[in-house]
Order: sequence, then structure tokens, then C-alpha cells
Amino acid sequence: MIERRMAARATLSVASYFLAPMGLVILLAFLGVPGLEPALPFGSNLLFWALVICTNWVLCDLAIQKIDATLRPDLFARSYAVPLVGSLVVLVPQIGVVLFCLELFSQGRYTFDPVMLTLRVAGVSAVLSVLLFNLGQQTPPGGTYTPSDLGTRFPASRDSTPATSKLRRKLSSEVGGNILWVRSEDHYLRVTSAQGQSALVLGKLSDVAREFSREGVQVHRSWWVAHRAVMGVTYGSSSELALSDGTTVPVGRSFLAQVRACGFQETNDVNCGRQAEQT
Repeated sequence: MIERRMAARATLSVASYFLAPMGLVILLAFLGVPGLEPALPFGSNLLFWALVICTNWVLCDLAIQKIDATLRPDLFARSYAVPLVGSLVVLVPQIGVVLFCLELFSQGRYTFDPVMLTLRVAGVSAVLSVLLFNLGQQTPPGGTYTPSDLGTRFPASRDSTPATSKLRRKLSSEVGGNILWVRSEDHYLRVTSAQGQSALVLGKLSDVAREFSREGVQVHRSWWVAHRAVMGVTYGSSSELALSDGTTVPVGRSFLAQVRACGFQETNDVNCGRQAEQT
């Protein structure tokens, strides 16, 4: 049952990512393309705006993910700063996409004011970025898990049993199993266990996330955490997880969907843990 709920929530998040810009595409298709005479038929308008909006959103989203992982989690007005900076970073290629589509669909039959075009592209990009970035920060729907029932909802970690792969054997030999969290440090991994043991081993976080996908979840480009280690989560402009050993772990924007799918208990007390070192 829990696996189905997790999959359903992840699917809903992915659907929202694509449906939001497509809704704008349909609206703009009815309004037409400013500066084109004669006006394009509805089908051409739809294709024009689909290319413009979807391409520009992908560009902006890539920039936002990079900036979101770079800026400090406690940055003032972060929920606006991250998307606005992202929209500015990709403004020039976005304008290029608009000009290309105008030329493609009008075959030179269009007029535009460079200043007005820049302002329009910047405005639409900024509004979309702020809206979609903050939609991604919403709290999870439905019920939440409490610390007391984590043991039943997330069974004991398999890494407490004999290792069945080279990676499991490697980590087990270093920290003795029952891994709480793993943090990427350049080409190495900082691995910490429930027994308080910590070790620095050579490896990639993507391998850990894949091998231990049943026991935990990757929550940031530099962090993997065990389900059983999570005591609570705070959603907001800088989402965070509180772990059982007192560590506070940042949640990357691109990983919010899978964190929400886990249904961890929402709490406002994440900051009671020590602030984890940012990488």
C-alpha cells in the first residue's frame, strides 16, 4: 500500500510539472501571437506557444535547480530570489527562442520592439519561475507518518543483514551497517551509522541511492538518508529534514517530489538539530 501511495504522489508531481506550462500554452494560443499580421490559425498558435513556453521553461528550470543547490538555505526571500535569478540567467537564450519561433512561423512577416520584447519575455519568465518554484515547495497531501510508526511503515534496513553487493560489503565493513545518512564530498562519501560510526570512502552517491533505494531516499544532490533516520520535515523556501542523530539535512528542489512521496511527519522543529555542513 505504501509503495502505491509513494508512486501516486510522485506521478502527480510529475504531471503538475508538465500541466502547468501547457495550461499557459492553451491560454496564449487563444490570444494569438502579438506582432503577426495576418494572424495565425489556432493550430499554429498552439504549436508556436508550445515551443516557446516549454523550451523556455526547461531552460529556466535547469538554471533554477543549479541556483537552488548553490545559494544558502537561509537566504532572505529565497522563494523569490532563486526563481528570479534563474529567469535572469537564461533571459538571453529565452529571447533567442522567441525570435527563432517568430521567424519560423511568420517567414519574416512580423514586427517587434526590442525593448518591449525583452520586457515581455522577462516578465513571463519571472512569473512562471516564481509560481512553479513555490508550487514545488508545498507540503505533501494526505496523511503524514509519525516517528513512532516509522518502524512499521519502513521496515528495518536491509544493510543490517549480510551484504549482497560489493558496495554493501564496502560500507558495512567501514561503519558496521545500519546507515543513517550518506553525504557526497567531492569523489568521496561520508557515511554515518546508527552506532555513531563515520567513515570517508571512495564512491558515488548515485550508486548508494540506487543500491539502497528500499531503505532510504536521495534528498539532495549531496545527501542520501535512511527512512528510519528521519524524525520530521519542514517544507518552505528552504526545506529540511531532521534526523535521529540531530543532523539537519537540506532538501534540494529537484528531490522534493520523492521526499513528499515518503510522507514524513511535517514539523517546525527541524532547526533543533545541528545545521549540517553545506556542500
